[in-house]
Formats: sequence, structure tokens, C-alpha cells
Amino acid sequence: MDSSGKGNVRRDKPIISCLEFIREYMMKRICNVLKVQQKCVGPLTPTVTKIMEKNEADATQYIVEWCGDEKYQVKGPWNDQHVVDMHERVCSCRKWELTGIPCRHVISVLYNKVDHGECVHWLQTWKTAYGYKVEQIKGRTLWPRSECPMQITPPPHSNQPGRPKRKRRQSREEKSHVTSPKSRPEKTDFCLCFIKIRVLHFIKMLRNLFPEKHDKYVIKTFSKKRIYFILKRLGCHC
Repeated sequence: MDSSGKGNVRRDKPIISCLEFIREYMMKRICNVLKVQQKCVGPLTPTVTKIMEKNEADATQYIVEWCGDEKYQVKGPWNDQHVVDMHERVCSCRKWELTGIPCRHVISVLYNKVDHGECVHWLQTWKTAYGYKVEQIKGRTLWPRSECPMQITPPPHSNQPGRPKRKRRQSREEKSHVTSPKSRPEKTDFCLCFIKIRVLHFIKMLRNLFPEKHDKYVIKTFSKKRIYFILKRLGCHC
């Protein structure tokens, strides 16, 4: 249901058809999640369990030093050294604060205690979130008629020229962060590069046709240095 297209929301549909599509999608989504939950074994969700297992494997390479109270200094390979405060439940790498999942530094202090995860990552919390169902409804032909005396008509619709857009409009901030690594060169640079190739080809042709005027005519009139200077003044940087 997001901008990545996973929900596949039909933006070109009318409002009633769009809502019906969303309702059917939510019904399928909840059923699929319930099937996954029936296969889960453990106190945490599958995604958090995989993260915890990876962090537990990495935590074996760290050395813990107690600094007094409930603060610890955790030192590992590649100069990876952080401070863990068990009372404030924070780590200097900030992964514990951002995700609520104990990082490798915290697990090295807890010695593989998986029960220190946040309540939001428990399997029971996940089941409670998907414990509600989307009720089924009858077809549109069996819907009751409205008793409203006023009939609401849809606004007039006119087809716009061109292909209809299915993607949502991005904000200015989103457009500024999107960078294309394979961006095409500007049209002006492409045209100037093409002119440069044609001019160099013309120089070669003149030298083949007039070999006796190579020093006096061709180099004086169509020298590479002069051509590069002209193209540089025009704005070609290739």
C-alpha cells in the first residue's frame, strides 16, 4: 500500500472501486500473515529472530569491561568500541535506541539473553496486531438503496491528453534526494560532441584529398588546437 508499489493500489480507479480493492487486499494480507504466524516458533518475530541470531554470532568477538554502575565498555575487531548503559538502555552505536533490538554490543553484555528485546518485537504482539479481521460484504447489486432525497452526481470528467499517470506525485524534498547514477548528458553537450567528431572527420578527409596543402592550408585553417578552442568557447567539456 506504499509508494514502492507493494500494495499495487489502482490509482486510476474510482473511489468505490479503489476502496473495494484496498479491502480485498487487506483481507488477503491478514490471511497470509496468519499463515506465517502459525509456523513461527519462539518468543520473537521471524525478522527480529534472524537479526538477533546474527548479532549473537557477532557478539562473541567482543570483549566487555565493566566501568561501574551499569555502564560497560565493549571493544571488538576493526577498532569497534562503544559504551553500553544498561540503566538508560542505550548504546553509543544508537541501534538499540532506533530499532529497540539489542545490538551486538548489548548482547555481548547480556551474554545472549534474548528476553531483553522490546515488547513491540514479541511474537505475541505481532499476533495481537493482526488479530482483527476484515469482514466480508455482498456484491454491489445487493447493496441497500440510500434514502437520501438528494442525489449526488459525480463531477464532470474530461480525459487529459497523453497517457494517464499511475504513480503519485513526488514532493520537492523527495525529488532533491533522488539521484540517477546513469544520467544522460545534456542535449547541448551531445550536439557539441557530435559537431566535434564531424569537424575532426572533415580535417582527416581534407588531409587525404590535399596532401600537398597539408602544412599550408589544412593545419592553418582546421588545426586541432583551433577547433578545440572554438568548441571550448561553445561550452563542450568532453
